[in-house]
Amino acid sequence: MSGAPQLKSATVAVRGTTGSAPPAVLPVSSQDLEGPLDEYRTYAAGQLATLAAQVDSLRFALTTGDTGAARAAWTDAQLTWERVGAAYGSFGGLAKAIDGLPDGLPGGTADPAFTGLRRLEHGLWHGETPAALMPVADRLAQDLATLRGQLRSVTTDLSELPKRAHEILEDALRDKLTGQSDQGAGTGYRETLADAGATRVVLDELAPLLTARRPQLVGTAKAQLTALEQAVAATTSSPETAPLAQRQRVDAAIGEVLETLSVVPDLLEIREG
Repeated sequence: MSGAPQLKSATVAVRGTTGSAPPAVLPVSSQDLEGPLDEYRTYAAGQLATLAAQVDSLRFALTTGDTGAARAAWTDAQLTWERVGAAYGSFGGLAKAIDGLPDGLPGGTADPAFTGLRRLEHGLWHGETPAALMPVADRLAQDLATLRGQLRSVTTDLSELPKRAHEILEDALRDKLTGQSDQGAGTGYRETLADAGATRVVLDELAPLLTARRPQLVGTAKAQLTALEQAVAATTSSPETAPLAQRQRVDAAIGEVLETLSVVPDLLEIREG
């Protein structure tokens, strides 16, 4: 490099075990993941049934004009949706219809393509009348019924479950903890707590496969999830308004567990043939 002092040559000593190599990772077959995926489908079906009942409660509150009850029902429904564990476009277009954000839509929050739970949140916390929100709630009920009927057909990709172990909380970090998904309710921390619960479920479903490959991983991740849950439980506000120290503790905790979980997709990558 021009202007840099000339460096003297040096001898570098490399110490280690001669011939040592990274430990081999047991291969994963499609058959290995079929059982965990079936467990997830059963779990998700139960959560979606709960969600359908909560959406019915929300619709009833709207028909009676009770905005307070509608807000409470919306919160219950949103937290249940988080517990389903949808992340990064899982469930395809149905997930966007049920819980999509207005980002990128030409009309923003007024765009007809903005539907579902987030559209209801925006209306309930921005002064829209219950009558005006009824068509949105009816459409949500229809989209949810479609997803329940198609759950098996939209969860056929065996590689998705290992990704979800990491992506659920990655979604929380990107959307909930930045306030990007907040349409007025200020429930980002409560949603993150529900996301942590969904991550625990996925870890339990994958635990036998993970323990055979990284014996300490599941235990470490669960301890870190506990630390995240404790940090979230100690908050006193939304991610947008909480004191800096509280936000920092939550951000540090979620970063730690995400680092641990980041290896899961590679560990459980299907290798056949």
